[in-house]
Amino acid sequence: MTKRKASIFMKFSFAALTSCVLSFSAAHANSTQTLNVAYFSYPPFLIEGDTPSGFIIDIEREIYEHAGYTLNFTLFPYSRALKETSHGNFDFCASLVPMAVPGLKYPEHEVAELNNVFVVKKGNTWRYTGVASLEGKKIGSIVSYDYSSISKEYNDYLHSDKAKVNALSGSNATLRMLKMIDKGRVETFNDSQALIKYTASQNGLADEFEFAGDLGKLLLTKPGFPESAEKSDTLIKIFDQGMIRIRNNGRLEEIMNKYGLKAWP
Repeated sequence: MTKRKASIFMKFSFAALTSCVLSFSAAHANSTQTLNVAYFSYPPFLIEGDTPSGFIIDIEREIYEHAGYTLNFTLFPYSRALKETSHGNFDFCASLVPMAVPGLKYPEHEVAELNNVFVVKKGNTWRYTGVASLEGKKIGSIVSYDYSSISKEYNDYLHSDKAKVNALSGSNATLRMLKMIDKGRVETFNDSQALIKYTASQNGLADEFEFAGDLGKLLLTKPGFPESAEKSDTLIKIFDQGMIRIRNNGRLEEIMNKYGLKAWP
């Protein structure tokens, strides 16, 4: 082979190799699918930001990125997140209570365990001992919250004519509710103990409140998937297998430790 022919051959081979590498890279990039996820602010479970965090979001990233997906989270108020997901505008909602939000598909495994407690202003001696203890009290609530899976009695009372309820919606609802308690506009409010502690601590209110009993049952939350979406069953299977994997390999405990929490049993 002459030097000229050898040079032409080497240039051709390099160009062909480069083309193959670029084609493989493009094909690999195209194989990564993006999942659009609706979420709401519920720290330390779901923390809003330019890069959303919180242990639920970290768990779902761990599971779906391992399966070859990327996740794109979009923040909504709680009730809007439900609607957007149920209408099929998102691949799933990061965390919902199955009994409280019918019309969606849910995996077998939960993504979080919540202890819902009543909170009052420090020094208030009132304690929850059943719905009878709420009579005459000004109660705070979040629009679209449903407590029927942990206490149908309490949920029914909130929607009865006997209850004096001040309901909030929109962003920062828990912080706004705590401020209403501080100002005496509401006497008590029921929500996740971890959320209340986190919100109060982050806003310099940690010493202003105390807990006043709970509903006697833990709340299990799961990602919710549109019933009409073809890929919902596949995504549910990936989630259930992923939860088993990260629990067995210790990754779940690592994620929870990042937020000062322990993995639930």
